[in-house]
Amino acid sequence: MRYDGDHKYHAWIAEDLATFCTLLPLCPETAIGLPVPREPIHLVGNSAHPGAVRVCDGQGHFGANLKNYGRRIAAEYPALNGYIFKSRSPSCGLNGVPVHDLWGAPTGESMGLYARALCQALPDLPVVKESELWEPQQRAAFLKRVHAFRRQP
Repeated sequence: MRYDGDHKYHAWIAEDLATFCTLLPLCPETAIGLPVPREPIHLVGNSAHPGAVRVCDGQGHFGANLKNYGRRIAAEYPALNGYIFKSRSPSCGLNGVPVHDLWGAPTGESMGLYARALCQALPDLPVVKESELWEPQQRAAFLKRVHAFRRQP
């Protein structure tokens, strides 16, 4: 569920992939205590090491909690075989997530804070943006990487 109470249902993930994979529905933003619905958050500061705050007032400072949750999930689920991240999310985006200055103007792009922490903790884990899975070739490539990763000793 999204910050605004809506969803981004992806039939291939929810219906097809779920028939032969165990899916873990993880939302780092709700896991760190943010409600649904809520004010959206965005990345702020330095693109190399951004923080995360509420868009409406620049308050909240959720960055450390999102990073800690990423490290915690990596430790709790070391047998993950792959991960599907939400595109452009300040917590889950793999790339292209806008970073803003204190006044809300975009200053660059980064990776979502939860995604960065999880990927640093599990650097070989096959990952993909959900937006890439609309293409059959991208699906096949991701599944091939997951299968190869799963077979590693």
